[in-house]
Amino acid sequence: MAFSCLPSPPRQTGHDSLCVFIWRLVYLGGPINAGSADKMTGVIALAIGIVLVCGAFFRWRWLVDPPDEMSPYYSQALLKTIFGRRGVVWFTYFLGVLFMAAGILGLFPNLLPGKG
Repeated sequence: MAFSCLPSPPRQTGHDSLCVFIWRLVYLGGPINAGSADKMTGVIALAIGIVLVCGAFFRWRWLVDPPDEMSPYYSQALLKTIFGRRGVVWFTYFLGVLFMAAGILGLFPNLLPGKG
């Protein structure tokens, strides 16, 4: 029996397959291949991008309509005071797409010219 510093994966029974997928993603890099730091950064950037696009689409208040008194402390509130709520929504879409593109390029660097 070999010593391993990784915890054993959770038992897979029916609906627990998501739990096993997340365990493999975090500890092994899962379906992404060998779990390198670049791949994990790509996954995190892609997840942040998806959250930003979903937040802009569903108009989450904390993201696209924060209180005006938060403007000295929160960038989205400052953008709201300068450009209005519609400007914040468009900026959040733009930022989400930018994060998603960076995440995809982090996961698949051979999409860049000269990296194949």
